Amino acid sequence: MARRSSTPSAGASPLTDGISNTARSENGNGACAQGGYVGGPNQSSSCRGGTTRTHAWCADFAGWVWARNGVTGLGTLDDRAASFMDYGKKYGTLSSTPHVGDAVVYNYNGADYADHVALVTGVSGDTVTITGGNQGGYPGHVSTYSTTKWSVGSSPWGQRISG
Repeated sequence: MARRSSTPSAGASPLTDGISNTARSENGNGACAQGGYVGGPNQSSSCRGGTTRTHAWCADFAGWVWARNGVTGLGTLDDRAASFMDYGKKYGTLSSTPHVGDAVVYNYNGADYADHVALVTGVSGDTVTITGGNQGGYPGHVSTYSTTKWSVGSSPWGQRISG
């Protein structure tokens, strides 16, 4: 899990609460909500002409949420889910313990590709809740899911958690 360096390691904070609230408030929205999700300077819009998605947009959504909440270093992010692993490596924030606000990367190939990224929006006991964009089949939407099978290497939704 790629954690932002500006997030405390324990407990809620305005940053983590903001990330969770921002992500969850988008539930049900498609790629063209908010005029298209664009987070960092190297991410392109999730929406083309206000009507259709431009590409798989999970990374755009996660970057947009982080940007809205003041996370720094977003120049590392691009339209690839794997760029969130790059972020974690660059800033030394990779962790196998989920914290609210963390990015969870799925099916990372160890180099430059991952299938998906979503954000941790809740941790309660053994249950972890994630919210992500481009989920739920084509054309995808923002949705929230919870699981007790959150460890690195597990596959709670058919995709292996890589970090």
